[in-house]
Amino acid sequence: MNYSKKVTREKGHGRIEKREYFQTDDIDCFFVEKHFWKNLTSIGMVKRTVTTEKNNRREFLLYI
Repeated sequence: MNYSKKVTREKGHGRIEKREYFQTDDIDCFFVEKHFWKNLTSIGMVKRTVTTEKNNRREFLLYI
């Protein structure tokens, strides 16, 4: 699968936040019922990792 990736890091308010952005227009393998998504041209995901003194938290955000 071909995709683009960008990584950002921010530090402040007692935490370190890393965001990994992924985007692809190679979406055929994701959808069985493609006729419902005929105008969809790409999908994206953000993986957000927040590190604090007490713990680590990971979130995944999906975009269509």
